[in-house]
Amino acid sequence: MLIAGVLVFFMQSGFALLESGTVRYKNYQNILLKNCMDACIGGLVWWAFGFGFAYGNVDGGFIGTKYFFGVGMEEDGKYADWFFQYCFACTAATIVSGSLAERVNINSYLLFSFFITGFIYPVVVAWTWGEGWLLEKGFTDFAGSGIVHLTGGIAGLCGAIVAGPRIGKFDDDGEGQDAENQISPAER
Repeated sequence: MLIAGVLVFFMQSGFALLESGTVRYKNYQNILLKNCMDACIGGLVWWAFGFGFAYGNVDGGFIGTKYFFGVGMEEDGKYADWFFQYCFACTAATIVSGSLAERVNINSYLLFSFFITGFIYPVVVAWTWGEGWLLEKGFTDFAGSGIVHLTGGIAGLCGAIVAGPRIGKFDDDGEGQDAENQISPAER
């Protein structure tokens, strides 16, 4: 379980590299910071209440009711599950980071990262992997394609619609970067 969790956690670095390659030079450090903060904030929020909402005795309901702040996880042997699922929660938040690249300031993004890791994603997990009402209706998911990636993708789409297009990314004709944002290789 630990090896699988580490492999899932390495998706963070893959998303960081992908996203830093899609933004202008002046914003790549911002993207890398957002991806690091997804992991840091995600760990605290997932430990405090995300894991509890997702797996804390859901039993066909809406949301879990135990394991908040790690209470009871040791007795039930849930630490390995916590780490593995924490990696997926951070992945869902990082998918949103790519959608909102160069569109929102870092404080707004970190607030959204807190919200998706602490409530949106855990509720979806509670309904499905956490033995909630969707699982009882016959829902199945293969390797998180619907739970992790669809949740992150829809949240990213909603954020991109609200934030609007990247300002200054394209010329008036829709092609290429603005001249003021171009950086020669010598300046890099």
